[in-house]
Amino acid sequence: MEKVKVTDLGRGAKVILDKGWEATLEDDKKNSITRLVNITGMQWVVKQVDVTQIKYAKIDGKLYKVEVEKSMRKTPIGEN
Repeated sequence: MEKVKVTDLGRGAKVILDKGWEATLEDDKKNSITRLVNITGMQWVVKQVDVTQIKYAKIDGKLYKVEVEKSMRKTPIGEN
């Protein structure tokens, strides 16, 4: 499966979250560790998610695995 960087995904990108939910990105904060998404099929559900929750992106009908740079991952509390 081909890969795409999370920093390449802009507003309107179709993504699949770790729980299997399909969503649309609602912001252009490409370098942020959190993104605003509108979850498909759930009326008026817009929430902020950690970029590590974005697992796949649908681009031109093709599914891509989303890569998240190590610097964009939240540090677990025990590692502070």
